[in-house]
Amino acid sequence: MKRVTALELRQSVKKILLSLKKDNQPLLLCQGKIPAAVIISLEDYKNKFHEKVIHEKRKKTINQIKILAKSKGSSKLVEQMSSEEILRSFRLSKN
Repeated sequence: MKRVTALELRQSVKKILLSLKKDNQPLLLCQGKIPAAVIISLEDYKNKFHEKVIHEKRKKTINQIKILAKSKGSSKLVEQMSSEEILRSFRLSKN
């Protein structure tokens, strides 16, 4: 992993960003000789972290749907409901 000091970063941000975009390799940002942070490309961020956020939102929505199905006294389990039935129940609960 390529190392960059805070001073180098301040002096040549544009060059470092171009290198990051071109090489698509993370950069180790050091304060003096001590590692302080890692700089990653936007593509890496989206692939590694953004997907995690989307996954967490998806899990939260699914849990909300399951709670809704139970609170409506539905005799069907959510897994047995069609996607149309689930969405209809979810929309009705929002109103």
